[in-house]
Amino acid sequence: MVISVGASHKDKLVHALIESWNRTKELFVVLLKSVFPYFILTAILKQTGLLDLVSMAMAPVMSLWDLPGEASTVLVAGMLISPYSAVAVLVPLNLDAVQITMLGFMISVAHSLPVEGAIIREMLPGSFWSMTILRVLLALGGGWVLAQVL
Repeated sequence: MVISVGASHKDKLVHALIESWNRTKELFVVLLKSVFPYFILTAILKQTGLLDLVSMAMAPVMSLWDLPGEASTVLVAGMLISPYSAVAVLVPLNLDAVQITMLGFMISVAHSLPVEGAIIREMLPGSFWSMTILRVLLALGGGWVLAQVL
């Protein structure tokens, strides 16, 4: 059985698909512009050995979450910039699935703190620091509990 679609429905479908494709391309370009520099920066830090220095300095702290020291760069990127930048920093590090899960959890709780802090400052005056500290503590505390379970 063949179902015929009227020309107007077909035109609407084609138009919707083309518009969706164009929006997808725009979003891809925006994400690429915001993610790619962090990926390159992390790769450069890794190649020059500077990431090893950060890793050694942060290893004792990050061991609380059973994470390597270089994972601190993922947390900093996610908490201060965006989850997308955290992903870009994460990719060159070759972390395992458990480590990625823990970082993903912590960043999902406390991400983009300066940007979201500005929103909080407007919506709930006087609560910026308390909300920011709460989010960071929940992220780190929840990450620690997750480290014990995984």
